[in-house]
Amino acid sequence: MILRDKTKVVFQFKQQLNELYASGTHILVLFRMYLGFLYRFADRPNTKDKYRLSLWTSWQIEDMMMSIYNAKIDTTKIILETAWLYGRREGKTRGLTILAVFFTLLGYQVAWRAPHGEQLKKASFWFSCNPFVQRVMLTSDNTIRVYYSLSISIAPITTGRVTGSDCDILIIDEGGWIPTRLQAYQLYLSARPMVSNSDFKHIIHASTACRDTAFQEAWQGIETLEIEYDTKLKSIHPCTDCEWISEEFIESESKIYPKWYIELNYFCLWTVPYGAVFERIYEVSDPKSPINAERLREIVPTHCGVDHNKGDRNNPHYIVTTTFDENFFYVLDEYPFYGTKDDMSGLGFLFDEKFEHLSMEIEDGLYNIQFTDQEKRMGLAVIYYAWTKEEKMTRVQGLRNRFIVIDRNRAPLTYNNILNAGYNKASPFVELEKRTDQHGLDCVLHSFHPKSGGMQVYDRTRHAPRNRLFQKQMRTLRI
Repeated sequence: MILRDKTKVVFQFKQQLNELYASGTHILVLFRMYLGFLYRFADRPNTKDKYRLSLWTSWQIEDMMMSIYNAKIDTTKIILETAWLYGRREGKTRGLTILAVFFTLLGYQVAWRAPHGEQLKKASFWFSCNPFVQRVMLTSDNTIRVYYSLSISIAPITTGRVTGSDCDILIIDEGGWIPTRLQAYQLYLSARPMVSNSDFKHIIHASTACRDTAFQEAWQGIETLEIEYDTKLKSIHPCTDCEWISEEFIESESKIYPKWYIELNYFCLWTVPYGAVFERIYEVSDPKSPINAERLREIVPTHCGVDHNKGDRNNPHYIVTTTFDENFFYVLDEYPFYGTKDDMSGLGFLFDEKFEHLSMEIEDGLYNIQFTDQEKRMGLAVIYYAWTKEEKMTRVQGLRNRFIVIDRNRAPLTYNNILNAGYNKASPFVELEKRTDQHGLDCVLHSFHPKSGGMQVYDRTRHAPRNRLFQKQMRTLRI
């Protein structure tokens, strides 16, 4: 139906909505009234389904309602944080705009943030379809003006836009494209406190499933809240829930594009973009794991690897203990260590008796020399190894050929490193993506070495490492 006297009808409905809300009418009742208004007035006759604002499935409505109200969450004290894990073309942006306008009509301040400016264009389209929206001002002042209401703040996650004023509802669109290792993640964290002063604290996430991102971190945190409050705060809807995405289409895409692309965009499976390096991972809580956590504790370590960091409490060094055979690689324990009052370097930890009978390899060369020189003076008789790319990728391939068994509670950083390891998409060669937070994975790769006695130092050469055997030094200097 065409809304002829738009401003008058919009004003009357908003006024009615606010009067009912003030009188105690439940917010979900008001939301259904709002949906009824949109169903009647939002779309012009003969609008194609893919452009209709008022076309919803029952599960889309349920997800919107889940993000509006939860009887077990007191939003004056804690955040009602919800997450929608959808595939592509499943209506998440449309649903978010519907919610944003509804909250604004009730007098709440809404802020919308996305990783990239391009992702806001589709949101702008759906906002422009809403009869309550007066003007979309995306490029001029990053606002959506709503009739007789507050404006919605809409902007990419950038340094100048992450904080700003307070809000009641924070919408994070496509948080799956905010990797935790990049600056955008820190900006996302800076945006979350925008709801801290509100008496109606809401954060709503909607994205596809990318590992090691702000969205995955939020998803895992929300899972914890679901258990704590025994309630539903997240939803998953793959392409199989969407009758408008045909099996034939998915099949045709699968013939052209890689597995990770199909899983990420259509089947809501947590995926490393451009492909995960390690795919045969058994976490011991997984029913498919060949051994459970108790059995893993009975396995005795034979090897360990060390990777150096800054060496302070916030940036510790790491050592990981492992053992392996031709078919399985067992990641056992992860130990962060750092300087203390009695041992400023923290390197004395490597002399702990738990490592005494293990074959230890330590990353050497470049940044690590400042630490390995101390360890050599201290008489630590181990393998000191400076990588070549060829040797590192040889070990990566060897690890890929085995089933990796790990307990995420015993080695949390290592588990995340292995799970989220990706290929360097900028390199023409098969090469592991270099990251600054891969200490657990680097320890694992260093532990993946043949046993050898005495102190060995390997120098980096152009083609292959050169072995220089050193006699064990007297432990005359303890730094």
